[in-house]
Amino acid sequence: MKGLIYCVLCFFSFDAVANNCNRDNISPAFNYGKQIINSNSTVSDTSTGLMWARCSFGKSGESCQDGQINQLNWKDALKAANDSSLAGYNDWRLPNPKELFSIVDPQCMYPAINLEVFPDVPVTTAPFFYATSLGMYTYLQYDEDPRVSYAISFHVGGTYEINKNDNVLLVRFVRGGYGK
Repeated sequence: MKGLIYCVLCFFSFDAVANNCNRDNISPAFNYGKQIINSNSTVSDTSTGLMWARCSFGKSGESCQDGQINQLNWKDALKAANDSSLAGYNDWRLPNPKELFSIVDPQCMYPAINLEVFPDVPVTTAPFFYATSLGMYTYLQYDEDPRVSYAISFHVGGTYEINKNDNVLLVRFVRGGYGK
C-alpha cells in the first residue's frame, strides 16, 4: 500500500497554463467576493463561516513569504492542526473534504485556487496534496480503510486517496463552519 495515490474526482483541462483563470464565465453559484483577508494571517469566508489560515503550515508572513511548506503524514497533519494557536485561536483543525473544496476556484488551473487570498499554494502541473480530516472509505465495504485518507490537490482541484503514512501532505488549518 506504500505510495498509494488515486484520483477519485478530478477536473482536467488540456489548455490550462500556469495559474490560468477564466473569469469571463463565472458561475453564479461561485461567489468570488466571499473571502476576506484578515490582518492576523487568516482568511474569513463569509459564505461558509469558515476561518482559514492564509498560509500553509510552515509558512508565515503577510504574503506567506517566510518559512517553508512542510509535508507531513496524516497523523502529524492532524496533530499540527490541533496544536496550532495561530492568531490566538486554539480550535484549529484539518478541514473535511467539503470544506477544503469550498476554496477550490473552478475558474483557475495550476493552481485551482485564488492566489491573491492563498498566495503560497505551489504553482505546478504536478499534483500536490492538502490533508483533510477524513479517512478513505473502501468501495466494496463501508468500513473506513485505516491506511488511506482523502486529500485535495489544488493543481486542478481533484480528490485523491493518500497513504496515511506517506509524508506527502500539505496542511491548511481551518476553524468554525461545517465542522462545528
